[in-house]
Parts: sequence; C-alpha cells; structure tokens
Amino acid sequence: MDTYNGYDVVTDVMIDTNVRFVRINPTDLRLSLITIFNSLMDVSWINVFFGNNPVLKDSVTKRALPTIEKFNAEFQSGTVETVNKDTGELLVSEISRKTLVERYGYFSMPIGELFKQKVTGNPGFDFFSINHNEIILFGEAKYVSESTPYKKAFNQIADFIEEGKDSKDMWDVEKFIPERKEAQTNFLKGQKGFVGSFSSKKESDQELIDKIKNLDSYKSLKAVYPEIICIGINL
Repeated sequence: MDTYNGYDVVTDVMIDTNVRFVRINPTDLRLSLITIFNSLMDVSWINVFFGNNPVLKDSVTKRALPTIEKFNAEFQSGTVETVNKDTGELLVSEISRKTLVERYGYFSMPIGELFKQKVTGNPGFDFFSINHNEIILFGEAKYVSESTPYKKAFNQIADFIEEGKDSKDMWDVEKFIPERKEAQTNFLKGQKGFVGSFSSKKESDQELIDKIKNLDSYKSLKAVYPEIICIGINL
C-alpha cells in the first residue's frame, strides 16, 4: 500500500495480461479534496507547455480561466468540504490522473476540463496521459453517490471509441505533445490505451473485478488495446 496526500493506493494488481486494477481509498477526505482542488487550480502547466508560444498560451489561458475561477469560488465558499455531483467527477478524474503520474511515472498533462473547448453534449474523454511505451491513454471518469458506476465508465469508453471521440480529442491533446511523434504514430496505428475510473462503494476488490470482467465493453477493449486500467476510488 502506498500513501499519497490524503489517499492510499490499497490495491494494484494485473487482472489480465494487459489490464491493471487499482483501488484507492481516501484516508482524509477533506485533505484529499483540498489537495486535488489546489492541484486543479495550479496553472503552472500553462507556462510549462505553452510558455514559448504566446498565441497558444493566451488561448489555453482563456479556456482554463473560467473553470479555475469556479474551482476557486467553491474552495473559498467551503463547498469542497464534501463530495457532491459537481465535485465528484472532478475528484475521480484528478486522483486518477495523479495516480498515473505519481505511481507509474506516466506523462503529466492537465485534465480535459481545464483546456478543452466545451461543445453541446458530452465533449469526450476526461483525462489523458502517455505510458512508457509511447501509448496515449484516454481516461473516462464517472461519479455516482449511491452506487459504483464501473459499467457506465466502460460503456462510455466503448461508445466514445465508436463515435471517434478519441480522434476528436487529439486536436487538443496534440498541442501538449507536438514532439511525441512516436506516440502520435502509435495512435494512428490504433495502438492506444484507456482508463476507466469510477467512484466505488462497498464491493470487495474481487466482486468488483468479476463484475468488470463480465462487461461486454471491457471484453472488447482488452481484446484490442495494449493497456487498460481500471481505477476504483472509494467515495
């Protein structure tokens, strides 16, 4: 078990040759919320990625600012003391993203909420990374207060692939990885990975693993793609 700032990774196992299952338990929910919201409000990534390109720097700043201001207002008002419908999915997204970066050393970029242009309907995947094999990972996060939405997460990934939303998201993602040509080439060859993240309740690890492995969407993903990660966060 590894402890991070306000949460523990309590399970990390391979459940298929190309599929990892991770279970995360917030040890101090208030600390977890404060840590995650501080992470979301940290805009240093704008200079890291776009400091040498004033046009893109200005563009992404204007995209990120409204969301950051909303986070800041919630933080100042004290609404980050509890997880609700608005904060839950952001919490799942950011803890999952940070786990990929801090635990596995995968590529770090901000969650999509901070830089993607909002459009009518579901705009696409929630977070992104690149593994050590130059495979781009697309993450989908789900939060439901009264149940464990593992099925929603994996079915949504399958639907997004069918709709080509991974390809559509590359318009934004490429701005962060212009030099990662191998990763882009792998993507064009269909070599990509997916992360299904979700709030979890009282199911044991084995119960949850068995349920996930019975999903048709899970079976189709693990049969085709080189890396699949399942992340359950006890919220």
